[in-house]
Amino acid sequence: MFLASTGAEGNVSDRDYFHAIVHEKAEFAIGEVVVSRATGVPSVTIAHPVYDGGDRLRGAVAFSISLDVLSRSVDSIQIGGAGGYGFVINGGRAWCWSIPTKICAWS
Repeated sequence: MFLASTGAEGNVSDRDYFHAIVHEKAEFAIGEVVVSRATGVPSVTIAHPVYDGGDRLRGAVAFSISLDVLSRSVDSIQIGGAGGYGFVINGGRAWCWSIPTKICAWS
């Protein structure tokens, strides 16, 4: 179950970041791009497990960022004269931009 800052609630047990935290005992997880159940827009979620004083998993803290916000944030980065940036999201899927009009993606 999740409780979003917007007040939305739901179940995320089918999300890959949830599986990584709960079943694979990951220290943190970056989810695939999915349509957010809280906002209805394509987003990426980053999660970190929360344990009690021992080794018992009590939950996770997570945040999601919409692709629109992520794109606008990355678009504002200026690197040298030509610019350039890139980022990778789980599962071996990668996206890179060498200039704002040229996008390449591979798996």
